[in-house]
Amino acid sequence: MRVSHRGFSLPEILLVVLTVSMAAVMALPGMSTTFRRYELKSAAREIAGQIRAARLRAVTSNETMRIRFNCPSPGQLRVVQLVDTPAIDDAVDRCSADTYPYPDRDNTVEPNLDGPVMVLRGNLSLAVNTPDIDISPTGRMTSRLGPLPTSIVVTDHGESRTVRITAAGRVESL
Repeated sequence: MRVSHRGFSLPEILLVVLTVSMAAVMALPGMSTTFRRYELKSAAREIAGQIRAARLRAVTSNETMRIRFNCPSPGQLRVVQLVDTPAIDDAVDRCSADTYPYPDRDNTVEPNLDGPVMVLRGNLSLAVNTPDIDISPTGRMTSRLGPLPTSIVVTDHGESRTVRITAAGRVESL
């Protein structure tokens, strides 16, 4: 009688499946940490991009723009147009999409250049004391809390990334 050696036995298949499963389970924590770091880095780059876009909008429209952080809630930001009316510029509901919608539905009433609210994903958050940044039509940036350069810190599970802003308008994600 001749024995065929062409296939795999059930114990061999189970051993391979068990080995692959254990390798996957051991790799999972490292993958989730890598994914969190990627999200954090991505958020910092996205914030830097929003700041650069706001600067470009200020210069091209010849209007002063403000980047409001943690507005309307923590972990959110919005680029708004300053209209030299403190009741509008400093309004508590200025980041509200209901009160000041994006896109603007009435171009005859300022502000007309407010952007959408940007929401950070997942557990990402901005430092509570993150200062709002004003951008002049010449591209100069000023902080509402102190001199520039300043840093905007994005955090997630104890790790952080920094976006650094200078008065001359240089924005870099570190």
